[in-house]
Amino acid sequence: MAFVFVMFLTTLCRAIGVIDNIIEDDISKAMRARVVEASHRQAIYAYNIASAANPAFSPIRFSDDLRFDTKGLAPDAAFNLELEMAMMNENRLKQATLLKLMSTRGSIKSKIYTFGKGG
Repeated sequence: MAFVFVMFLTTLCRAIGVIDNIIEDDISKAMRARVVEASHRQAIYAYNIASAANPAFSPIRFSDDLRFDTKGLAPDAAFNLELEMAMMNENRLKQATLLKLMSTRGSIKSKIYTFGKGG
């Protein structure tokens, strides 16, 4: 009985995967991955800001965060709260834009799939 149930679940998962591949194209998958990445970045920026008061704290950085100019900082300054908040806000705006774009694409697809009668 358990074997039959496992086979049923396996077949069902494969069928769902096929449907997902039909409905979700590569662009949708890439946008979803970018939203997840932006969510992870938000969490790390929040961690950096929350941990700034700890004297032994060293911020977590992304490679593209190094593009910001930090020449005005003191040589021993490892963390700038204003810069961190600016990076967090920029990331939030990117994330909101991606979510809006995904929502718009979903509405357009819904109209296409229902011949303009739904969504």
